[in-house]
Amino acid sequence: MEVQVNKKEQFISCECLSELIKLERWEDEEETYLTVYQYMSDRYSFWERLVSLFGGKVRTCDIVLSKENFNKLKKF
Repeated sequence: MEVQVNKKEQFISCECLSELIKLERWEDEEETYLTVYQYMSDRYSFWERLVSLFGGKVRTCDIVLSKENFNKLKKF
């Protein structure tokens, strides 16, 4: 029997529409996962943007926050 673990996700777009932040929390973990996606940016060449449209590379950065550090972020 497969155990189903729920997660909560929240996506927030940058005002410039070039980046996206995803917050993710799993029901059975205390950590919060923060992922920054960079896409459709002027910093990328035309070919890099074209490749990302067809499932190519999208630049990401993952940050795992402890419950304590996430609460610091919330209070800020």
